[in-house]
Amino acid sequence: MSTQILPINLVGIILILIGLGLFVAEIKFASYGLLTIGGALCLALGSVFLFDVPEKVVDPNFTFAVSWSLVLPVTLGFTAIAALMTFLIIRVHRRRIQTGQESMVGEIGVAATPIGPGRRPRKIAGYFWNALSRESIPEGSKVEVVAIRGSTVTVAARKTEPV
Repeated sequence: MSTQILPINLVGIILILIGLGLFVAEIKFASYGLLTIGGALCLALGSVFLFDVPEKVVDPNFTFAVSWSLVLPVTLGFTAIAALMTFLIIRVHRRRIQTGQESMVGEIGVAATPIGPGRRPRKIAGYFWNALSRESIPEGSKVEVVAIRGSTVTVAARKTEPV
């Protein structure tokens, strides 16, 4: 391995790996930027501690380290990418559900047959559902899907809004 040629410090490698792991964890678990900040700090510190200066160096002006002009752009770049991905993930989580049964909640329809407190099969969105309502809804009235549990749709009469 090349660690015999370059004086690599194991602490620096571990900090860099922890930093990258924290960036990945931020994508999986929304911590609203806390893991991104920790990842940036670990990445920067790991880059600073990456090389160990040998003790046998006679010249006191000799430095063997990663340049700050390399550490800062790399750290800021990874941080910007992680922050952007976090922002996009949070924005997606706030959107309304668009697929599956849950997407029907809030939809407006017309009662094709009278709906009452009993469960009766109704055709909604091309499928037969058991529809219930707390109140009696006459045929032709506008209804709103309030909840879905299994194959039962709970609807409520839609109040007409003044124009």
